[in-house]
Amino acid sequence: MSVNSIVTPQPHYIPGYTGHVPGYTYKLGDTYGSLTHKILLDPTTTHSEKLVLSDRTVTDFEVTRPTKDVIDIVDGRKQTRDAKYAHPMVPAYAGFVPMLRGKSGMTYTVAAEEGVAEFEKNQMKKRAAEQQLERIVGIQSGKWEPTIEESQLVKT
Repeated sequence: MSVNSIVTPQPHYIPGYTGHVPGYTYKLGDTYGSLTHKILLDPTTTHSEKLVLSDRTVTDFEVTRPTKDVIDIVDGRKQTRDAKYAHPMVPAYAGFVPMLRGKSGMTYTVAAEEGVAEFEKNQMKKRAAEQQLERIVGIQSGKWEPTIEESQLVKT
């Protein structure tokens, strides 16, 4: 007896699948896997032109998360801020993590790091806007002194 004789050929629904299998209720006498294999390949069974089930390898849909830029942003906080948000985030951390709420479909570590990175990006935008506003107020009031780089810029 070979292994191929006991393994259900592809494609087939995995036993325990609770979704719709067209024509399954009217077929008897085989295991779930072999019966769904026959149903999926039967030309008389109505189903979509493209089969939902396909032979995929892990690399077809593998995504590396968190991304390198998220890790860099999270690790960059160590230099200027509290280092409790550092890569890798501790999954059992029960304290507050900014921007964590509403992130589902990923591990806690990935969600926490992406939340911290998103928060840090928002903070950088706010700081840049505040500096721009302070510069504009300084220019309008006459108290602003340009830096060497700004004074060397040619106005067009």
